[in-house]
Amino acid sequence: MNEPEPDADGEGRRPEEGDEVRVAGAVDRRTVRRAPRYGRFVVAGIILGGVLAYLLSGVPPSPEAVRTGQVVGRSDLFWLLFLTCGFFGGIGGAVLALVVDRVSLRSRARRMRRLEAERDGGTPREEES
Repeated sequence: MNEPEPDADGEGRRPEEGDEVRVAGAVDRRTVRRAPRYGRFVVAGIILGGVLAYLLSGVPPSPEAVRTGQVVGRSDLFWLLFLTCGFFGGIGGAVLALVVDRVSLRSRARRMRRLEAERDGGTPREEES
């Protein structure tokens, strides 16, 4: 099992309930990666597709379609549009999440290079693209 680390006098000690542990000093916030949550982007795209489908299903049919009898009920039209718009909205949300992730990775890499250069006392290297 996990044995406690020995403290200054060499004896292992488990933290007590009242012990205060400061994590902020131990965590280097520069190395924390903040990636987007892909599922939330996809769900947001599907919801936007549903709103668009709802708005489009309210558009009245053309007079020629009514005259020839080629009219789909509003409920059926909504579900057809929802499947189409929801699918493409989910794909669009996933692509947007990928773009946001790539931009955040680039800015993180740029920031890390700048911090390393400041720490080393030099000037930051130019980005090679």
